[in-house]
Amino acid sequence: MKIAVLGTFLKDRIIGLDGKVTESKGGLFYSIEALRAICGENDEIIPISYVGNDFYEQVFQHFKDDRRVNLTGLYRHEGANNCVELRYFTAETREERSLNPMPPLTAKQLAPFAESDVFVANFISGWEMELNEFRSFGSQFKGLSLIDIHSLTLERLNNGLRRYRKLADAESWIEYSSIVQFNEAEFRMLTSLDVLEFYKLFCFDQNKIVNLTLGKHGSLHIYRKGAEIKKYVQKPERKVKVIDPTGCGDVFLAGFAYFYAFHKDVRKAAQKATSLAAAAGSHKGLPEVSVLVEKFNQIVG
Repeated sequence: MKIAVLGTFLKDRIIGLDGKVTESKGGLFYSIEALRAICGENDEIIPISYVGNDFYEQVFQHFKDDRRVNLTGLYRHEGANNCVELRYFTAETREERSLNPMPPLTAKQLAPFAESDVFVANFISGWEMELNEFRSFGSQFKGLSLIDIHSLTLERLNNGLRRYRKLADAESWIEYSSIVQFNEAEFRMLTSLDVLEFYKLFCFDQNKIVNLTLGKHGSLHIYRKGAEIKKYVQKPERKVKVIDPTGCGDVFLAGFAYFYAFHKDVRKAAQKATSLAAAAGSHKGLPEVSVLVEKFNQIVG
């Protein structure tokens, strides 16, 4: 299986509830590490991102020994790499500042990866692509396509502070994706409808799957089976304690993409993605792949 993942590799500075500061690699690293933990020897993982001149070699070195990771989707940006400061107030609420934003990618830059089996668009910064370029690529892609709305719902102030905003043209962003993911706050920036009404209006005719992540309450999944709308609630993983939720949504997205592509079963994909995200969250900062593999295997038995 060939999986291409659009996003942004970040430098993270995380200020936890206890005031302790953790500096870590973040952003797209979480999705790619998750895939490295679950993909087979013959799978191919293609991260697609601009990477700042000051961070490019570090990103390249991080993945160079894993032959499954194809680094031809890394585009060097001559300026500094995007850096994000996350300050947590509760386990699920935080303040985010984004420094050194990088330019958006174009459909032409993504064209070499149009033959991938799976395309995951994880809008970590929110400016990975502009809408017209994203739709241009999406209209040509024929595989399984996922989008995490994520930071498309965040504006950036002059001091780097991110805050929620209403997302214009939400239906245009999700049109070419088979699976749509967002958390509760992000969903509220799309629509005032409830999830079922949203699904009926924007997703039913296109037979999409909607993943609504609910943090410590698990996740809600809406999908179509024939003419019937199905709703599945995935309970949170209780076998491990999540101590750092940073990146858990990115890990869940990657896990759901892989397991759904493999099994074509929403419930099975949600269950395994939840276990994978919990395994990642049981570690402070970005977990090493070996640690993620070990904890995931312990959870799923």
